[in-house]
Amino acid sequence: AAALPSLPHFTPKAKRIIYLFQSGGPSQLDLYDYKPLLNQRHGEQLPDSVRGGQRLTGMSGNQSSIPIAGSPFKFSQHGRSGAWYSELLPHTAKIADDLCIIRSMHTESINHGPGVTFMQTGSQIPGRPSFGSWLDYGLGSANANLPSFVVLITKDKKGQPLMSHLWGAGFLPAKHQGVRFRSGADPVLYLNNPAGVSPEKISHRPSIPSPPQKPAPPSTRGSSRPPAPPHRRTRARIEPPHLHRPAPPLAGCRQTPPARRLTPNRDIRPPAAP
Repeated sequence: AAALPSLPHFTPKAKRIIYLFQSGGPSQLDLYDYKPLLNQRHGEQLPDSVRGGQRLTGMSGNQSSIPIAGSPFKFSQHGRSGAWYSELLPHTAKIADDLCIIRSMHTESINHGPGVTFMQTGSQIPGRPSFGSWLDYGLGSANANLPSFVVLITKDKKGQPLMSHLWGAGFLPAKHQGVRFRSGADPVLYLNNPAGVSPEKISHRPSIPSPPQKPAPPSTRGSSRPPAPPHRRTRARIEPPHLHRPAPPLAGCRQTPPARRLTPNRDIRPPAAP
C-alpha cells in the first residue's frame, strides 16, 4: 500500500486477478444456466413477446422459423448451495460452493463482436476503457515498472476475433491499458535488440556527451530585493531590419531638420549658430 501513489476509498485486499474470457466457448445454457422451460417447450416457435421485434442476425435472418431449443445435456444440483451444473462440468461442480455465478447480466447485442465488446468495456461501441483498465484505475498497482495488466491469447485458434480495444484504456491514461504477450520470440514488441545487435555491442557503444549546462543565475540570498520576474530579466530585443530604416518623407510635408530630431535619452538640441 505504501508504494501506491494514491489509495482508493478502501484498502484493497486482492493482490492479483486472473480473468479468463472463453471466447467462442460453450453456451452458458449448456453449462450452468439451467433452463428447464426451454426443454419443455423444445421445438415451439419463439414467442413475439420474447423477441420483442428485435432484428435478426445474418445467420438466422433467412430462416423460415425460429424454434426454441433446450439443452441436450443433463443438469443436477451440487454443493450446499444447490447450484445447477450440467454433466459437462463434473469437476467444476465439486467446488460449487466456492464459486460465484452472476445470472443478472444481459446484453441487447445480437452479434458476437458487439457482445464481446460490451462484455469487456460495458459498451457495444469500441472506445471505452476495458475491464482491466478500470480495475487498475480504481485499485491501483503495487509496482511502478510493470504493465497494469497483461493479456494472453491462445495461439493458432481461429473463430471470433479479439481486438486490442478489448484490453485498451479508452479515454483513461495509457498507463492503464493492458500489454499483450505474443507467442513467439518477442512476447512484447520492441524490447529485444534488433537482429545483428548483441548486448556486447551495446555495452561498447560510446556514450553521447550531455549538453553543457547553463550557469545558474546569481543567488539573491541575503538581499532584501526579490529577484526580477522572468519577463523582466532579459532586456535585449531583436527587431527586423526594416524597422531601422528611415521612414520616407510624406508628400506635402516639410521634413524636420536633423538638429531638431528626437534621439533616445537626449534632449532637443538648440539650433546651430549661423
